[in-house]
Amino acid sequence: MMNEKPIPSGSTVLEHWRGELSVSLIRVFGKKKGSKYSDLYNEAFPPGFERDFSPSKAAEDIRNIEKLREVPGIAVNLYRASSRGITEFRLRLYHVGAPVALSDILPMLENMGLRVIEEVPYNVRAQDPLDPVWLHDFGLTSKTGSSVSLDAKAKECFEEALQHVWCGDTEDDGLNALSLEGKLTWRQIFLLRAYCKYLMQIGISFSQSYTAGDAVPQAAPTVGAVPNFSSVISTTAGTAGDLAGTITSAGAVTVTAGGAGTTATGQHVSEITVR
Repeated sequence: MMNEKPIPSGSTVLEHWRGELSVSLIRVFGKKKGSKYSDLYNEAFPPGFERDFSPSKAAEDIRNIEKLREVPGIAVNLYRASSRGITEFRLRLYHVGAPVALSDILPMLENMGLRVIEEVPYNVRAQDPLDPVWLHDFGLTSKTGSSVSLDAKAKECFEEALQHVWCGDTEDDGLNALSLEGKLTWRQIFLLRAYCKYLMQIGISFSQSYTAGDAVPQAAPTVGAVPNFSSVISTTAGTAGDLAGTITSAGAVTVTAGGAGTTATGQHVSEITVR
């Protein structure tokens, strides 16, 4: 009778997973830093995580968690799992301290053109003074049901936009869907939003939400208009219906009265300032 191969125990499987994590960390970060992270994170992940994800995926998560030491807020990683369809995504969100409230993050993701279909939280506890980190693994799908390209530019635009929305650097509205659909940076979307506010202030009847609902499905022409608008907004003189203004750093939009140009409502406008 042939000897059967023994079935590894749970502890043996866990030891093997952690050993592979050390190898992955050294491969990603180099021997010195990889060994350091191996000591910090060897027992950091809960059993459910070790069952669901590979050590190489954990090494990728550690790279993102370490970003939180330098930049407050959240770290994010949007990707498409190879087994998923072209309308589905995965999002890993990292936050130090308390878990992120779904009532806070779900509306932001909806405004960015995505619908959450599942969410699994994992508590990661490294062996150092860094507070426990919550890793939220989201399953997402395109809200419109259409296929969305997820190349390097779209990924970067989406991740930066979500981080700035979370930190309050920019507004949370439907125009943010252009980060993924149109590959616009959060600053380009901010500029487009400023234009929408300007139109409302001079008496155009369309609301900002209405404009967003029209701009996102027409992402290609909207994106094409942004460079032209960027050129127009750099002008310094204004006439009725023109945009005469200056754009500075991120912030609120105001219309300064008492200068060149008259709007349709009779208001004199000298500039738009985004501060």
